[in-house]
Amino acid sequence: MYDIRSKALGYNQNKRNMLVSLSDVLTGKVKIPKELLKDLICQAEEGILMSQEILGQIYQEGLTTGKNIRKAVYYYEMAGKQNSFFALRKLADIYMLKEKELFLLMMKNMSII
Repeated sequence: MYDIRSKALGYNQNKRNMLVSLSDVLTGKVKIPKELLKDLICQAEEGILMSQEILGQIYQEGLTTGKNIRKAVYYYEMAGKQNSFFALRKLADIYMLKEKELFLLMMKNMSII
């Protein structure tokens, strides 16, 4: 099992054949092993803040099967309830982007732009 709590970069020292750095995952250098994703989800549901933040970023940036903003918001909201500044900032960015998209669509429909 990947233990996010004990390692800042999320290295799994017990399973040498599955060694992966979360920094490499989050920068898109490597694909996310299914075992890591499952473990992150379990840890996030248990209330592990770092796992919630990481999953939010994974889904927001499409580092799994593609972008999934709903799942990103779900995990960022979980982290936000624990007063994660990172997650709250990401939520604000997502909401601002959606507001901007809706505003531009409205302006286009009104033939203003």
